[in-house]
Amino acid sequence: MSWPRKNLGDIVDFLSGFAWKAANFSDDRSGVPIIRIQNVDSVRESDFVYWVDEYDSRFIVKEGDLLLTLSGSFRAEFWTGPDALLNQRIVKITPKSDIDRNWLMHSLRGALAQIEAMGRHALVNNVALSDLRQMQLSVPPLEEQKRIAAILDQADDIRHKRQHAIDRLNQLGQAIFHDMFGDLDANNHNFPIVALDKLIKVQGGYAFKSDLFGEDGDPVIRISNIDGESVDLEKSVKIAPENVGKGRSFTISEGDLLIAMSGATTGKTGTVPKFSGTAYLNQRVGKYIILDNKNISANFLVNLVKSEFYQKRILDQAWGAAQPNVSSNQLVSFAIPLPPICIQNRFSECMNGLSDVKSANYAELERSTSLFASLQHRAFTGQL
Repeated sequence: MSWPRKNLGDIVDFLSGFAWKAANFSDDRSGVPIIRIQNVDSVRESDFVYWVDEYDSRFIVKEGDLLLTLSGSFRAEFWTGPDALLNQRIVKITPKSDIDRNWLMHSLRGALAQIEAMGRHALVNNVALSDLRQMQLSVPPLEEQKRIAAILDQADDIRHKRQHAIDRLNQLGQAIFHDMFGDLDANNHNFPIVALDKLIKVQGGYAFKSDLFGEDGDPVIRISNIDGESVDLEKSVKIAPENVGKGRSFTISEGDLLIAMSGATTGKTGTVPKFSGTAYLNQRVGKYIILDNKNISANFLVNLVKSEFYQKRILDQAWGAAQPNVSSNQLVSFAIPLPPICIQNRFSECMNGLSDVKSANYAELERSTSLFASLQHRAFTGQL
């Protein structure tokens, strides 16, 4: 079944975000939060900056408003956070009366690759609003939009519930860590205090030239590829083998623990999944290397760097306000309470069992994601 194709600008209204001056960003939570690109799908209070000066109320975003990012990574999301101010490179999209908001959200998500392809490439891919207005969608009648949206909502809900289960399992790992090792700040188990740089080091990445990145070649891991649990190799930029040059020694392997060392994601970690071929580490990403495996285990290290104890210490040392940075040396520049390796090994046994459960959930998530993708394709080709 074919439906009329219409320009996006004819079926929605756009509001572009304002260029709030970063120099005036504040940590004062009595101000109004600013929605930056990294806040759109991760509404965490700790990631907000605030605006304490005067502002135009038309830039206020409320819960349920549909947002689309137009720079860097491209996402379409309903805002789920508090009333906040819309920043530049994000647009609020309001459907007209004959357009269902849920259908529109699914349509935009289905067209993200098309939107990204409109980008005017520089160091960061940017899409112009004028180009977005001209993008065409096949638009069914309103009742058909609602029917399609209801089916996709249900399939998407299955995906989100499986992801929620995985998130809870990740939280369980930290709960077990705290239960076995106690409050590391208080060191209530009286573990010996050991200088961290005697146990591990952090290797920083290489400053690959961004104009050498392309669509083909070997993955280069940047801070945007680290999500707090894993490393997304699929969405990484690529570099041709002949262009690697001096960066050839900055490789990563399955199981490596990486950390973001710059920007709003400073402190986020991720473990490299199984992959084939070669992948490289970009600047401002660090790779942990264990120097003394007789006294510190990989499982203990992974959960240590995610802990509030560790995160607080590295963020206290970071420089820069809107864009914090931390060095490789700072990541290991303090001492920690170190449990005996026999206790760490018991913790590893617990984490290995938890890992098996997580693997089963990841397999189910992959199946539900494939189902959703199939339904989405059928929906927007008139076959659903």
